[in-house]
Amino acid sequence: MKSLLFISVISLSIFCRNNVVPTQKDTIVADSTRNPVEELKPQMAGFALRDFESVDTSTIDPGLLGIVNSLVLKVNWNEIQPTAYGEIKHPNIIDNAVQYAKSMNAKYPGMNLNLKLRLYCGIYAPDWVKKEAGAVTMYKGAGLNEQMARFWEPAFMNAFADIQQKLSQLYDTVPEITEVVNGGTGTNYAEALIRHVGNSGSQKKNASSLLKGAYTTEKDIAAIKKSIDIMKTWKHTRISMAFSAFDIIKPSEPVTQDMSITKVILDYFVSTLGEQAIMGNNGLRDPENGANNERWAEGGQINQVYKWLKEYNSSKNIGIYFQTATADRIGDINKAMESGIANGAGMIELPGGAKGVLKNMSISDLKKYDQLLEAQAKK
Repeated sequence: MKSLLFISVISLSIFCRNNVVPTQKDTIVADSTRNPVEELKPQMAGFALRDFESVDTSTIDPGLLGIVNSLVLKVNWNEIQPTAYGEIKHPNIIDNAVQYAKSMNAKYPGMNLNLKLRLYCGIYAPDWVKKEAGAVTMYKGAGLNEQMARFWEPAFMNAFADIQQKLSQLYDTVPEITEVVNGGTGTNYAEALIRHVGNSGSQKKNASSLLKGAYTTEKDIAAIKKSIDIMKTWKHTRISMAFSAFDIIKPSEPVTQDMSITKVILDYFVSTLGEQAIMGNNGLRDPENGANNERWAEGGQINQVYKWLKEYNSSKNIGIYFQTATADRIGDINKAMESGIANGAGMIELPGGAKGVLKNMSISDLKKYDQLLEAQAKK
């Protein structure tokens, strides 16, 4: 990825050297070699490894990071803001990742290691949010049940606005953080439209649980739009969001999907955030041989989403990312990469961690696809 030209934040550099907790009042000093503060950071480009916390930074090959030079952070809300409307806890996974990126970029000039911040809400919301907004049980089978904050309630959105405002004040001008995810209305994951509902087993129980918590389709759509509005507190960092089929959950009726609502939300996302928006989907796979590939094949629901993304990419210059499915669902990984690139991706999140990447793809293939992705990323 091309060098990120931006400003440096004194608060985080002090923290990295002296373990001093950064505050929102620390001075920001302009660097004449970087772009003015009013500019938008480039799209995260090329390949990314997801879940920084699982990356063994002591053994990872710097040569691999020279190609796959983006890392995705899984940030659990309950771990960084445990007290009601409190300040962000330090040090945290974001601080650690920024410190790591800075040190690697200093040690290996031209690496340009950069970060994507993915805040997990839903079942990962702090207890104080679940108390204020109320909570419902999400069933995962085998007794692995979790309490999820009712994201459709105004109290939840007030809390979500607070955490995003505090995160943006701390990290919006950190050049290593190039993208932040809007997953405020996610349930188990940071995917804004995924509800983990269906018509049998634990998914049927989840649908019933949501309805008992005063959930409605109208409240859901309003909450998603509100979460998009809240992300405007970030001024210089790209905002990404995953799009998938929207579930219709109604009393005494089977769960169905409505793709027209997905399109309404996508339209709102793009019109609200403009070039700051990065559209995506978190299930990229071989469209012919991947698991459940009928949704990704021609005529399938996710195939339709990809076409909408590509249309906005072409007509409005909006960036696209994809996260692959897990390694056992991808099928032929090279065909999955080709599908992502053909559908306009500027960045693809790879599965399996650093060791898994090299088991599934050769260095030459990584370089080839990385160059094609970077060429399509928005500057």
